[in-house]
Amino acid sequence: MRSILLLIAFLILPVADDWEKEYTKNNIAVYTRNVDGSRFKSAKAETTYGSSWQNLQQMLFKPEIYSDLINNCESSEMVKAIDQDSFIAYLTFDSPWPFENRDVYIHFTSRMDNGNLVINLKEDESYDKKDEYVRIENLRGEWIINGSGGNTAASFTFFMNPGGSISPWMVNKKADVIVFNILLNIKNRL
Repeated sequence: MRSILLLIAFLILPVADDWEKEYTKNNIAVYTRNVDGSRFKSAKAETTYGSSWQNLQQMLFKPEIYSDLINNCESSEMVKAIDQDSFIAYLTFDSPWPFENRDVYIHFTSRMDNGNLVINLKEDESYDKKDEYVRIENLRGEWIINGSGGNTAASFTFFMNPGGSISPWMVNKKADVIVFNILLNIKNRL
């Protein structure tokens, strides 16, 4: 009897999903949410591509094309291939005046998890800062990719602190645009 009551309570309690849907455009759904301990928001975009998950993985494992996929990404390059599932990339970003340009080293790792390809992104702080750039801080992201029948469902979650003196409200206003444009640019290339 007790287990039945627990099951009923579980079924009627609301599910904790704190993502707020911002919009759906070009078959890309975009969400944002607050992040505990930060004034910056996290953003997530989801879509389905008419291509295999392997094609998407190949694209995501070519950091030299990120400047074509990420708006305002001035340059992108592979810094170190660690193994077939992990690498470090260096990206620079052109910031609008009056802000300084940004850069970041990102460590990418991938693994299979319950039939999904999961690619994690995290800033790599082991590289020296360059005087001409403000270093992006606390960057993290995750791709969850699942393909079947020639189609690929993809979800990309992203969070960063751009560093420097950019107001959180300005960054939060554009958080959804960043993930949307990445997924749209990928869709246009696949």
